[in-house]
Parts: sequence; structure tokens; C-alpha cells
Amino acid sequence: MSVPLNSRFNVGKIPYEILEKIVYSRLGFQDKNIVVKPGVGIDASVIRLGDGFIALACDPITAATEKAGWLSVHINANDVACVGAKPKYFMPTILLPEGSRHVDLEEVMDDMDLAAKELEVSIVAGHTEVTPSVNQPVIAGGIVGVGLGSEPVLSSGCREGDIIVMTKYAGLEGTSVIAHEYYDKLREIVGEEILVRAMSLMDMVSIVREAVAAYRHGASAMHDPTEGGVITGLYELCVASNAEIEVNLDEIPLMEETIAICKAVKIDPYKLLGSGALLVSIRADRFQSLKYEFEKMGIKYSIIGRVLKNGKCSLRVYRRGREVKYEFPFPDAIYSVRV
Repeated sequence: MSVPLNSRFNVGKIPYEILEKIVYSRLGFQDKNIVVKPGVGIDASVIRLGDGFIALACDPITAATEKAGWLSVHINANDVACVGAKPKYFMPTILLPEGSRHVDLEEVMDDMDLAAKELEVSIVAGHTEVTPSVNQPVIAGGIVGVGLGSEPVLSSGCREGDIIVMTKYAGLEGTSVIAHEYYDKLREIVGEEILVRAMSLMDMVSIVREAVAAYRHGASAMHDPTEGGVITGLYELCVASNAEIEVNLDEIPLMEETIAICKAVKIDPYKLLGSGALLVSIRADRFQSLKYEFEKMGIKYSIIGRVLKNGKCSLRVYRRGREVKYEFPFPDAIYSVRV
């Protein structure tokens, strides 16, 4: 597809074909130790180091202001965990808008410090400034993880016959962000009790524990759905693996709070910020041992689909027996919230 050079981007992720043409074709010197380089659906790059590997990832927090520091650590940690690495070293860039106070920076750092201690992650470098270029705090984090074994698990690893498993629920992060950001406006619509519970869903965004378990039980591929929700995460698995995947929306669980809030603001919960869920492609026989591990850990899981074949990139989505069409990429549903 030919895109005029002066055309403007929409809000959200850059179109995949533009990433391929403009970003992934300009990656500098390619060191021989790079095992996995950036690409669509790639959670983290992987570098060979001796007999093992390290994983590197970076992600910004742009939609949330509440607990942004805490969220930045966990969102980045999720990415390296998806390739089978333990999060170890975090590097944030904190951009504050004009008029920010000491207490604003202190809140960000308190939250970041708490999250880092929860994951046993060290904050080792970074940058902090006040700039007129932003109108709310923006945190761009980078993280280094150390491989749990000798080889990573890649999001390109989906194989024909695999089942697709999702942990927890869709839209957890987005539900919490909306509840925090629109609390006063939504209180009269959905009720204070639902909003309070919704805000607490942020505590469920880490998928490090379940990713480690899936790695140890032989997952073929893992992916952490973030912007664009679970649907985008599934499509990115298709792209990374060049695979045709079939998914049933009826099997993707939603929290009561997500259903209520998404109905109130008229958005699709499956297109909503998805951190907190982990997508796992795994052979059915290997899943038998993994599901017992999940149950022992108290982690909810659902079988939501299957890999039909490799060699064709396609996501087939069904609901109540009918196919549902999505056009990719699309802006995250959170950018469509109107109250």
C-alpha cells in the first residue's frame, strides 16, 4: 500500500506497513549477537550473552496519570517476561508538564520504587525533566531482563495445532485507567462501588509469574496485549508467527467492572488496554501440566482459540457463531471514551 509522505498518522499505534518501511528498515548496525530484533508483535529484543540471553524492551505510559510510575515498571517487566526473562534493571525517562510540583515527581517515584521492589528490579539509570512538550506526565521506560534458560520463547513461535490460552481477563488496565481518570463523571452512571473495584484492577496488570510458569512448561509463544487490547495482541501473534488463528470472543472473560464501564462509555472492551492478560500459544499436551501450575498459583485461565496453520497471517474472530471483522491497526478504545 502506497502512503503519501505528507499524510498524517491517526492516534494510536503506527500502521504496521509503515513500521516495516520506515522504522524496521533503519535499525543501525546489526550485531551478530542479536537473536531477536524489533518487529510487529515482538515484546522484547533478545541478545545472546554467553550460554544464555538477555531481553530488552521499552514502553511508554501515555494514557494514565494515576499510578503511572508503578505502571511503567510493570508494563515493561511484562514484555521481557514474555520471552522467558526475569526483569532485572529498569531505566525510566520522566517528562513532566510545566507547572508540575515537587509532590508530583515524588508521587511518580514512590510508585516506581514500590513496583520495582515488588519485582526485585533495580532502577539503574534514567532522565527527568519538565517540558512544555507534554500536557501530562509521560514516562518512557526501558528494561533489561536476564534469561531463565538458554533459549528464549518467541512470539513468532505459534505452531499449527497449538491452543491459545489467555490468563485473567480482557481490558483490565484500561478499565482501571478509565475509572481513575473519569471517576467524578462516571460515579452517577455506574456507581461508586463499581468504580472503586475497577480502580483496584490495576493491581492485576503484572503477568510475570504466569509468563515464567508458561516458559518452564514449554510454551510455543507468548505475547502481552497492551495498546489495542486483546484483539490487537492476538493479531500481532498472527503477524509475528505468520499464522492463521481462530478465536472465540465468547471464551474471553470480562470482569463485571469492565462490562459496566465499557457499556457506560460505549467502547469495545476487547480493544481496550489489555495489560494483565497473557496470551500463550502451547501444545495441548504441554498445557496439561501448565494448567495445574496455574491452578496451584491461583491464576485464572481460559482456552480462547487455536492455531489453524502457518504460512498465512490471519485472525478469525467469532462471537455467538458469527464471524466478527476487525480492521488493523486501530486506536485503542480508551481514546474513544466520551462521558
